[in-house]
Amino acid sequence: MEVAERLAEAYPELPPATVVHAVAHCAEQFPVSDPHFIEQAAMARLHEQRDGNEVASLKASLDDPELQAELTLSTRLIIAVNNSAERLSQHEIDRLLGSNPRGATDAPRPNKLPRQADRPR
Repeated sequence: MEVAERLAEAYPELPPATVVHAVAHCAEQFPVSDPHFIEQAAMARLHEQRDGNEVASLKASLDDPELQAELTLSTRLIIAVNNSAERLSQHEIDRLLGSNPRGATDAPRPNKLPRQADRPR
């Protein structure tokens, strides 16, 4: 029981029942092992379970279609700005972002921006 208590403190983000189950499973799997070995085996199991939950959460958040569309548009804009020797006009920006507000002009702005390769580091 000491092993389960120590591990419950080490993994507060996991439910205590999960910790007890992991320790019990390792004790059944390795019945002749000393408590330190069982604790290490249970820690490995709990660590894997905790990381697996974090990865699943990350996958769910990356499957957001609105976020993916926003990232795609932002990436297009960043690439276009880096590849342009001049400032992009509002019309060019709107075109890259897929919008075309009324009254947008295609007149280039007078200020020139250095390309990525020409910028000082």
